[in-house]
Amino acid sequence: MAERPDPGAGDEAPALRAEIARLNKVVKALIKGAERGLSAQGTSFGMFQTAVMLDDRVRGRTQELEAALRENEKMNRALQRTQLEKAQEIDERTRAYEAVAREKEQQATLFHRLENAKLELLQSEKLASVGRLAAGIAHEVNNPLAVILGFAQALQRRQAEDDPNRLAVASIIRETVRCKALVEELLTFSRAAKRTTEAVELNELVRSTATLFEARARSQNVRVVSELCEAPAVVDANRDQLQQVLVNLGANALDAMGDAGVLTLRTRRENGAALFEVADTGAGIAEEDRARIFEPFFTTKEVGKGTGLGLSLAYEIVQQHGGAIEVQSALGAGTTVRVRLPGAAPPAGAGAP
Repeated sequence: MAERPDPGAGDEAPALRAEIARLNKVVKALIKGAERGLSAQGTSFGMFQTAVMLDDRVRGRTQELEAALRENEKMNRALQRTQLEKAQEIDERTRAYEAVAREKEQQATLFHRLENAKLELLQSEKLASVGRLAAGIAHEVNNPLAVILGFAQALQRRQAEDDPNRLAVASIIRETVRCKALVEELLTFSRAAKRTTEAVELNELVRSTATLFEARARSQNVRVVSELCEAPAVVDANRDQLQQVLVNLGANALDAMGDAGVLTLRTRRENGAALFEVADTGAGIAEEDRARIFEPFFTTKEVGKGTGLGLSLAYEIVQQHGGAIEVQSALGAGTTVRVRLPGAAPPAGAGAP
């Protein structure tokens, strides 16, 4: 804020008043002395005249001082007005500067939101393209796969244990099942896929899904930790699809950690939303790759170890549920994937786990 006028700016005025008062006292003292001298001696007219002359001079000086005092007060008032005007001007400029700063901050926030919206739109367009592709070919691919799988399984049942072609038939069945799973993942991108919803309690979902990780986690010497919120975290969602998101995120986390680490599963409620997180202590994701991890078929894994659809599938499922998915990661510092979904009222009779 601007400084106010200094009250000490008019310190000369009291000094002038003190000088006037002192001179008046001197004149009065001289006049009284002269009067006493006349009373005592009967003749001291010269001294009286001197006192009268001095009184005239003092009066003249007093008038000069009073005029100077009035001028000084006038100048002080003008100075105070100037200082007040400057203070008001500084206040106005300060408020204007603060308003400009707030506007710049708001513009930066809006620009950041716009950039995020553009990225989400681009991602949605990519996923929509994959969805249209999946809707067009999935059924055509599924039909021959079903025929291949059916005949291969029938052939396997007729084979003897020592049949030299038994391994080849088992390989056909295994790879056909893998292709069918890939087609099912592609179908998730199709808006034509039917989706039923129900009240899903995230704590219970995380607990049941964590059991699917335990065997693999033990084989990798990875510790699975659950940090669940006390109150029920309920969302209106398709349970199977949310479990698929958790499974995909957990599988990615285990892939990132290799032979040792900690896989943490968290839930919480925040501002009316329900959240779950999957965090690992793995190698992390390079900055140049983080912008592409949700793209269909993008993967940093070795050939044959990933289709590049896991995170894309998770992103699409979360988007279909009106939620958002965020990734925090740095090389050497692990990765945390956070899924935020609109909260729903818990079912009647639901309580803390």
